[in-house]
Amino acid sequence: MHLISCYSFHDLKGDGTELATFLLQAMENIPNIEEINEQLANANNDDDDTDDNDETESVTSLLGSPIDGSLFRENRMLPTVNPNNHILSVSAITPRSKFDLQLFERGCIFTNNKNEQIVVSANHIKNVVMFPKREDCLKEPKPWKEDTGCLDLPGSLVLLSLEADEVKFRGKPLTQICFQLPQHNSDNITYNDDDEEIVEDSYEDCLNDLFKSSFQVKHVARVYNPKINCKTRDKFFHFKSDQGDSNTSLMQGGMPFVKCYSGVNDGVLYPLEEGLLFFK
Repeated sequence: MHLISCYSFHDLKGDGTELATFLLQAMENIPNIEEINEQLANANNDDDDTDDNDETESVTSLLGSPIDGSLFRENRMLPTVNPNNHILSVSAITPRSKFDLQLFERGCIFTNNKNEQIVVSANHIKNVVMFPKREDCLKEPKPWKEDTGCLDLPGSLVLLSLEADEVKFRGKPLTQICFQLPQHNSDNITYNDDDEEIVEDSYEDCLNDLFKSSFQVKHVARVYNPKINCKTRDKFFHFKSDQGDSNTSLMQGGMPFVKCYSGVNDGVLYPLEEGLLFFK
């Protein structure tokens, strides 16, 4: 802080020498333009830091601390995961956009590339369902890479059923959020005594546990992809239909859905222990 003594011009007498001396001394104490800009920038930064701290405290109060997302990357090659801040990039169907998903102790935040956010508290989540797309159930997964012993697996869809009017995006309330998990590799393929492939997907099992913890639900309703889990988890398939692709016998479809319509919308119906899920 620069202090300049102030005098009345009437106090400065003589032939102007005293006035000139005063002005020169005052100018020496006036900060230059660089110093002024630096002081203004520091003041703005202090205000920004205050706003950021207030926002961080608000999020922490509502959602708790961020969950360590390093499990997103464990033994995986996922370019859609940011290794520095443990954020998972997902494609949402409802609302339709791409988001960065960050999990917290009591909820999550979706952020798109416009920095628009959906803040979801665990208190606003009624149900969580994880299920495969119809087309992903019909096609055989391909090897991840040559000689890796893994398969290239599509990501499941995750549906968050929300309390009415509690969660908003662009000013409009949401009743649900549906997003697709990223493509990933399976565990190493093993074989049983009959030389049949055993394919495990511990990556989505891990996410299932993270979702239960973050969303504070006791159970995530899951539909497994029969092309991935049919050899090892037959007991988890509570429903199998005769439907399949054009090359499959009607008696051997084994799909976890049936085709159906909702009004004019063509889709599939997944019968679950918890209820019915229609996906357009």
